[in-house]
Amino acid sequence: MKTQLQILTEPWPRMMTQAEAARYSGVSTKTFLRLKPAPPAPTSMADNVSRYDKVALDEWLSRLRSAAIAQPKPEAVDYLAKTREALTRGKTKVCQS
Repeated sequence: MKTQLQILTEPWPRMMTQAEAARYSGVSTKTFLRLKPAPPAPTSMADNVSRYDKVALDEWLSRLRSAAIAQPKPEAVDYLAKTREALTRGKTKVCQS
């Protein structure tokens, strides 16, 4: 049986099974399926097992991270909406320089 250190230090294969791809992505298999990694579509290999391309997974994970950074937090959106509403009703003064 492999130790935790061996598992962490071994290189990931270029083509991964669903379970390996989920582990590589840092989520459970159930979450991996729910996230629907459409861009890194499974590729059928000789053993008839769907596999995910590591490069495509890396690109997909990068896009997820970029989308998460670009998307404002809901509380920030709520604050801005409430501030905009207060400004339009004249309840808040805005300092202009």
